[in-house]
Amino acid sequence: LQALANLRIIRELHGSSMPVEFWHAFELSETHCAALKTWGAECRSIRLPGVYRQYETVLPAIMLSSFRHILWMDTDITPLLPPERLFETERYKTEGALFWPDHWGAGCEQFGATAWPRHVLWHLLDLPYDRSSASYVAEHEPGHMLVDKERHWLPLCLANYLAS
Repeated sequence: LQALANLRIIRELHGSSMPVEFWHAFELSETHCAALKTWGAECRSIRLPGVYRQYETVLPAIMLSSFRHILWMDTDITPLLPPERLFETERYKTEGALFWPDHWGAGCEQFGATAWPRHVLWHLLDLPYDRSSASYVAEHEPGHMLVDKERHWLPLCLANYLAS
């Protein structure tokens, strides 16, 4: 279980005691949850109607979390430093959110669709495409982000609506 391995790294290697919630849509067994609990994590299920395919649990989990300041990390991400340090950065304090670019972008034929110059997104948002800006030619990595739910509740609601 990758989640357990990364939790051990956070606790043992980084000495972090930050509270942790593992969200799932009914796929973790009680045995998994008991193992996570031994390392100080809460196992939480999304109990909303619906069928959650692939990445559709991210926004509901963020919105349902008991935390105001959210560090979302997919279980395949191993932190190289104590994760709580990210909340202390000036950028997070100023913006209330941190996002990282994905590997894909405008130059990737198979992936990177939202970074393409003719993607419907630019038309819907009434934004001119700017090939010289990294904000336009790179996609957001959805596997890890920091968000202050209180500051960004309405954008989270909109993103959840658009994703469902």
